Amino acid sequence: MVRKKVRKNRYKKSTAPAKTNLKKVFLRCFVGTGLLAGLALFAVLSILVYDVFTQSPYFNAKNIEIQGNSRLSAQDVLDQAGLNLGDNILSVSLKKVQDSVTAHPWVAKAKVRRNLPDKMTITVTEREAIAVLDLGEAFLMDAQGEIFKRFEAADPRDLPIITGLKFSDISVAGEKMSPVYEAVYEFLKVKKEYEWALPCSSVAAIKVDRDMGLTLVSREPEFAVRFGYGDYANKLMRLNQVLLKCNKEQGIDVALIDIVDVDRVVVRPREEV
Repeated sequence: MVRKKVRKNRYKKSTAPAKTNLKKVFLRCFVGTGLLAGLALFAVLSILVYDVFTQSPYFNAKNIEIQGNSRLSAQDVLDQAGLNLGDNILSVSLKKVQDSVTAHPWVAKAKVRRNLPDKMTITVTEREAIAVLDLGEAFLMDAQGEIFKRFEAADPRDLPIITGLKFSDISVAGEKMSPVYEAVYEFLKVKKEYEWALPCSSVAAIKVDRDMGLTLVSREPEFAVRFGYGDYANKLMRLNQVLLKCNKEQGIDVALIDIVDVDRVVVRPREEV
């Protein structure tokens, strides 16, 4: 009987602990330490360079140019921006200056830029006031239909005064306008395009009736025009024709014009009223 030869298992797992490669560990520690030291040195150098540039008189503002302003003076914009001649333009935060300028109620947008080595430019887009809203308190409405500030003595006094609206009619920016507020805004927007038909400076007031619509009161000569709701472009053109005919051709002193129906205009002379 032949005895079978038993083969040894060459792949038996070794229980001996693995040798640690000290050279690799040392190299990794050295590289890591070097990177940290390099980053720290870079940070220190960056701070030193920043301090050198932001404190150098070479970059002090010798000229701050204000563009786009008409209602606000250049000094008004500078005061709002918190800038002065001699300020180092590299130490100024453009975002902070821009936010400060746009915080002024008459400024819709602002853009600030540096012009190296010693100049800054602030470009503003001012709001255009188109009406005064009488809500118990007086507020200004701009060309986008936004209420942007309380009316003050220094504000324009030749704007139409809108009555008949409530605080609940006023929509916050981004929200849908209420129907009566939208009617007022649409009328003012269309009237601006047809300024030749009825100049804005000649309009004293716009009265809002929720059922009957809008009634305009002229400044000089004083007369009223009932517009109702909608179709404002055609009504303004028709109004221009009626006024020319009444005042120049027939010499009628008009007190009231009802143009709610553009095809059936009613004119009332002052003596009748």
